[in-house]
Formats: sequence, C-alpha cells, structure tokens
Amino acid sequence: MTAQNLWLEGYRLCTAEIIFERPAKPAEFAKVIWRELDHAPDFPVLNSFLRAWQHQDGVRVHSVQVAASESIGMDDLRQASISVLVH
Repeated sequence: MTAQNLWLEGYRLCTAEIIFERPAKPAEFAKVIWRELDHAPDFPVLNSFLRAWQHQDGVRVHSVQVAASESIGMDDLRQASISVLVH
C-alpha cells in the first residue's frame, strides 16, 4: 500500500522514543527514535515492529513514548510550494 493510500486510511506520521535494554549489556539502557506512518490509537505498525524486534534480537523494551500528528493532511502536503536545501 502506498503512503498516500495509508494516509487516506487514517494513518499519520508517528514518532516513538523507545528506551530498551540490550541483551549483551543488561541493566544498560539505550534509546532509539522510530518514525513511520501508523494508525492511532492502536499503533499496529509500531506494535508489530516492537514484537519482531524483541523476538529476533532479544531486546527488552523498558518504555515507549509516542507522538502522532493529526494536524497535517494530504491537501496541506500538496499545497507546499517551497523547497529548502540545507547542507
């Protein structure tokens, strides 16, 4: 499914800060920032990612904070008329 189709289905850009414990270094926490189109409030994409990550890599998730945007729509994205390149 394309990003536009997901957007029309109610998916929005979600950002999650995931604090986790590595299997090789117990009691040492690390952080990863995850961004993806997902559907609030159940977040199926994030939950699927977390399940696979914990199962495959043996990571122990300590906490997850999620922010989701509802204020930007497809029409807002189409009307953008400026492009900025920063290097």
